[in-house]
Amino acid sequence: MWVKAELNDDGIELFWQVRTAVIDGNLCCYDANGNLDSSAPRHRAVYPEPMRSAGIIPVDDSFVEFCGQDRFDDFVYAIMRHSANMIARGYGEDPEQVVSWYSNIRELEFLEDVSFKIVDSVEPFSDMNGLKCKVSMNDENILVACIMVNDDFFEVPMDDDNILISFIISSVPF
Repeated sequence: MWVKAELNDDGIELFWQVRTAVIDGNLCCYDANGNLDSSAPRHRAVYPEPMRSAGIIPVDDSFVEFCGQDRFDDFVYAIMRHSANMIARGYGEDPEQVVSWYSNIRELEFLEDVSFKIVDSVEPFSDMNGLKCKVSMNDENILVACIMVNDDFFEVPMDDDNILISFIISSVPF
């Protein structure tokens, strides 16, 4: 599935590609999960718009408060990359659910049961490019990134917003 994220005046809008096929003379359109959305005889059918909006992640005051102004551009880009990757990889019930996870950024629902790969790393994740990790709560109820190295792992506590934001900027869901 093709997915794109665009920054507009309201926030980050995510789109997914509508899939179509001609089967037995009918134009069939499929939803994001591959289920038949509509079918009509090809001679009367109207092709849908190629991309369908999954919704808008608001970039509002709470979003800016969370990431801060000094990291705003990097954070917006990271959220665009995270959310588009999650939709393309089939996370959530549908693309709209992924948008809802990111729409309330402080809830951190987009971190639950997701595997990540460190890519464009920034401190404290520098020199970790290519490593994979999961995010979970440890015994002290602190959010940690469990970084896998060979057959072992080590934890990076994300007990303040700066480390959490660095993780989001440094990672991509896979």
